[in-house]
Amino acid sequence: MVPWYENFTRNYWQNHRNDSQYDWYNTLNYAMNQESAAKQEQFQEYMSSTSHRREVEDLMQAGLNPVLSANNGAAIGAGAYATVDNSAAMARQQARLQEALQKRDQLNQRFLQDKQLQQDNDLLLECKILMQLLLVKIWLMHGL
Repeated sequence: MVPWYENFTRNYWQNHRNDSQYDWYNTLNYAMNQESAAKQEQFQEYMSSTSHRREVEDLMQAGLNPVLSANNGAAIGAGAYATVDNSAAMARQQARLQEALQKRDQLNQRFLQDKQLQQDNDLLLECKILMQLLLVKIWLMHGL
């Protein structure tokens, strides 16, 4: 079994190269969950492979004939599985998402303002051209 810190180190550097925004806490969480799952698998393997022997020992301690265990072994419990909480990482990701959404909204607002400003400038230019044409027409009518 590989210790969690070796998984953490390997996964962190592999993912850090791929994504500069990668959160090391998620890598730590993943590595620790991997180690916990490996321990759980080892435990279940041990319980499964020794179930018949344990049942025979239990029957003998109870003063019963061990032949009674011929059909099946001792009960195998599910064991326990630890999961490392990553709520802090989720909170940071949520904060980053909110920040990104705010930036997006600000950029959209700036874009709309720039678009409105451009439309206003176009309208002013059009008015200026119309005024110049009107002045030319007036000068031509009065022979200036």
